[in-house]
Amino acid sequence: MKIVILAGGEGSRLWPLSHPLCPKPFLRFFGQESLLQNTLRRFTSLCSFDSMIVVTQQSCEELARQQCREIDAKEEITILGEPIGRSTAPAFTMALCYLQEEGKVLQGEKVLLVPSDGLFSPESALIESVHRAAQKMHWEDIVVFGVAPLRAERSYGYILPGREEDGLFLESHFIEKPSQEQANCLVEEDRVLWNTGHLLITIEGFWREIARHAPDIAALQNCSYQEMLEKFPHLPSISMDHALLENSAHLVAVAVDAAWSDVGTWDRIYEVLKKNDNHTVWMACGQDIGSKGCFFLSEDIDIVTVGLDNVVVVATPRGVMVAHKDRLKEMQQCITQALTHA
Repeated sequence: MKIVILAGGEGSRLWPLSHPLCPKPFLRFFGQESLLQNTLRRFTSLCSFDSMIVVTQQSCEELARQQCREIDAKEEITILGEPIGRSTAPAFTMALCYLQEEGKVLQGEKVLLVPSDGLFSPESALIESVHRAAQKMHWEDIVVFGVAPLRAERSYGYILPGREEDGLFLESHFIEKPSQEQANCLVEEDRVLWNTGHLLITIEGFWREIARHAPDIAALQNCSYQEMLEKFPHLPSISMDHALLENSAHLVAVAVDAAWSDVGTWDRIYEVLKKNDNHTVWMACGQDIGSKGCFFLSEDIDIVTVGLDNVVVVATPRGVMVAHKDRLKEMQQCITQALTHA
């Protein structure tokens, strides 16, 4: 098995701690290791480091190399840099072109696409699910991994599992980021799943399906890696969700019995971190008195807070962000606009 880990991003949703030169996968929220490093270690029971590829933007290649070197002294992990951000379908295709040219993937071999920002508890549940799916899937299957939803969340993709056969849900369907009304209806379904972004395929299955649904990307199938890099900036910016999952008639779902979070926003990070008696997360320099349900984080800056309720404060030399947890989406819009015009 080969594993392709996507470690890109604009660094806007977790600003000011994250930024374009250090997006979310490289942040160290949960101990000494980054989200990327945690992800790499998670899959060492499935394959060795020399079967792993990290795809990131070219501006983050050296940071990715440094972090990989911390856990892989032999430097066996391959790092590939995107010339420009083009979402997940071109990024994954880039890794496949590299594997094919280097002769590092066999006919019928499974390839696992992995986002580098997911947390699972227990992690063993995901590993067992991937291992089981790899043993039972057919070469044309597009296997997705989902978890039971906790709420009607419109920012996630949803999987509608089909008929069950040998632990896999065949003829499944995928809905990417529904409206709030759709999300409310979907969570009422007994078997609906949140999509975790993990995808298991064979090379042959991928090229057949992408040719049917995204011919611009399928045109890269016989390109050399260098040719692919030259054509990369001209590719459509499209996710695997839109390019493949929404359209494929060979979608197979696996339900992972684990808690999951993509820790994509400050409120989701707050959810998974340890809290004090006032339900507050304190990861800051300074002092707080009497705040409840808050998340405080500072980097080399002292902050003093008193009597706040349900607020997120993040202070770094790059900037300061203060927002009510219920209005973080509005803050993300402001940050995205600010970074776009910077």
